[in-house]
Order: sequence, then structure tokens, then C-alpha cells
Amino acid sequence: MAKKSLIEKEKKKNLVKKYDVVRQSLKRQLKNSLRIQDKLLILEKLQSLPRNSAPSRLRNWCSLTGRPRLITEILVFPDTYSVKWHILVFFPE
Repeated sequence: MAKKSLIEKEKKKNLVKKYDVVRQSLKRQLKNSLRIQDKLLILEKLQSLPRNSAPSRLRNWCSLTGRPRLITEILVFPDTYSVKWHILVFFPE
């Protein structure tokens, strides 16, 4: 059985995906509207969305180590790039 915290994280991810299109369209409307009354109505709609549907409420997790703040990136180069890199490192110009 999965930990409850992992289930909650998955729920947040699903909410973000679910409301992403709606949130982006409302933000686009907010940016393009000129009247203050229209902006206030759009802001009310944006605030009526669930809080956990905001992407800023997600935390990035490293897929390799599971750390919350440090994301390890593995750089995968094709063979030609790695050969060029080795030549530059070992035989600088």
C-alpha cells in the first residue's frame, strides 16, 4: 500500500493537469482585458479554482535520488559530442 503523502502528491499533480487549460485561458483573458471590471470578474473566476490546482503548489522532486530541492540532471550526449568533449578537456587549444 502506498504512503498517504504519495497519494496526496499524485492528487495535486492530477489537479494541476486538470485545471491547466482553464487557468491559462483565464490568465490570457486577464492580460488582454482592458476594463477593470472585467479584470475583477476574471480574477474572481481564477480565485474560485481549487488552490491545489496552482502549479506553484507542486514541489519538484528528483527522480533519481528523491530529494525535494536538488534535482540531479544526467547529461546524455551522443558519442560524437563526448569525443569532442574529451579532446577539448585533455588537449586544450
